Amino acid sequence: MLRAGLAQIDITPPLGVEIAGWLYKKYATQIKDPIFANILILESGATRIGMVSLDVLSVPWKLVDAIRDRAVPVGIPRNNLLVCATHNHAGPAVANIGQTTRDEHYVADLCGRLEYGFGQAAQNMQPSKIATASTLEGGVSFIRRAIMRDGGVQCQPHFSHAIRSLEAVIDPEVGILAIVDMHDRPLGFVVNFACHPTHHGHDGVISAGWPGALYRQIQAALGPSCVTLLLNGALGDVFHRNPLNPEFLDFPDRIGRVLAGHVLQCLGDLKFAPGADLHACTTTVQLPLRDPDGPWGIQQPFPQRFADDDIYAPMIASLRRRRQRQPFAHAQVQCLRFNTETAYVTLPAEAFAAIGLQIKMQSTFANTWVVGMANGMVGYIPTAAAFPRGGYETSLGLTSKCEPASAQLLIGAGLDLLKKCVC
Repeated sequence: MLRAGLAQIDITPPLGVEIAGWLYKKYATQIKDPIFANILILESGATRIGMVSLDVLSVPWKLVDAIRDRAVPVGIPRNNLLVCATHNHAGPAVANIGQTTRDEHYVADLCGRLEYGFGQAAQNMQPSKIATASTLEGGVSFIRRAIMRDGGVQCQPHFSHAIRSLEAVIDPEVGILAIVDMHDRPLGFVVNFACHPTHHGHDGVISAGWPGALYRQIQAALGPSCVTLLLNGALGDVFHRNPLNPEFLDFPDRIGRVLAGHVLQCLGDLKFAPGADLHACTTTVQLPLRDPDGPWGIQQPFPQRFADDDIYAPMIASLRRRRQRQPFAHAQVQCLRFNTETAYVTLPAEAFAAIGLQIKMQSTFANTWVVGMANGMVGYIPTAAAFPRGGYETSLGLTSKCEPASAQLLIGAGLDLLKKCVC
């Protein structure tokens, strides 16, 4: 029999905390809406797995390790816990990036809240049923890299006739895992969709962005105890504004409402099963770091930076030192299987949409859902084809430091794990 427990824990920081979402230092001056850690624990037979999704920009590996420590007492083996960020650009700093410094007091408090949250989810465990659905949404996410007339790429350009086309295609899939009790009352959902939540990234506002709007819309329809985990996808080149349509409205509430509509619409058609065949496996990949003086270093074609040189210079100096100590970055890839049709593959990166799509198209699971910003963070992983065109995501820095071959290394690791997870 399948048992499930969910919990939603408020992790809203106090005013004055540093915000991560921009390379410049900034502090919280306003709380627009709360941010959360949403937790799911599933158990079938002797196997227990867990997921926790946090409304922050990214979760570095050391913090993932600390969070997994807090889940062990409730029976979740370390490698059976998926820890991911929604990649919210309006949340507290739990990692160093640019001028932003991790808030150690907040991180300590966060770990305490998560320990409580795991306990709550474990207490809430009850016999349950699950079902999955897959639908498409093509009107709220867009490729943010535009090929310009000079042959290079600009990230997030304003509408201009200097644009020739967008560089790639989005992944429009909305993957939905629904959990109900034995009387078919909704307990919660896991929603997988790829789109940068960059609202308020430039100001001092604390907000969960469009993921928070998704939670609120579902709770408004089904009650405050219904918990939604947003597992953001391969979003490295995807965001919520259309570079080809200057009139497009990309308000967070609209995006949340549209995605919640898909979740609620599918609910009545789902066929729930009281069992699951749970399995978790992981592998660690060594992603080679770029040579700052090599072809994809500081002299690469068509560079684009969203900050001044005084921000990038220390990052590149740090990257030089790091590469001398160790010429690669460790990246844990994880696979969580739910049944013969459904598996999640995690990547500790802002991978481009085409990377997620390649994993999906070569997987034998009907529902293969790729989760980004999970179990650590190595930064952007563009496709190899994107490097000659440049743009922000390929420009060297601590947020973009891996060799072009890294994309295929992550794809290969994910596909290998999916093969091991076949029932």
